[in-house]
Amino acid sequence: MTRNILAAAIALAAGALPAGADPSAIAAALAEAETMCRSVNGTFSATGAVVSVDLDNDGQADTVLDEALFACSTAASLYGGSGGSLVRFFAGGTETSRLARGWGVVDWSGRPVVLLSLHGAECGGIGADSCYEAIVFQNGQVRTLRR
Repeated sequence: MTRNILAAAIALAAGALPAGADPSAIAAALAEAETMCRSVNGTFSATGAVVSVDLDNDGQADTVLDEALFACSTAASLYGGSGGSLVRFFAGGTETSRLARGWGVVDWSGRPVVLLSLHGAECGGIGADSCYEAIVFQNGQVRTLRR
């Protein structure tokens, strides 16, 4: 078990993840990613992949698992490709995932809004076309707009 997986497991056991996190889903995703890397004789790292941020404006940190920050020493594109990498959002009792090229959270009039950069095909174009999605987590629901 790598140090990153061990540290994540210790954090999960100690309850160190924010309230919005699903520890078993995060641990399972990390374990699966490590297994994939080991299957190609690599060393797995997930440094910075578990992010705490308030996504639903309830004043408590939620969790984002960003697989773009997964790394395998023997396979550069194991966790992503031209469409991006899987990003999993845990907020307000919901789990939502997207294949994204990048993401960020902006403050819009005091509310957090998740912005995602997507593959152009997600908006009816080709890969090089711009495509973005805005997500708001509110009252246990996920509201989204894609353009």
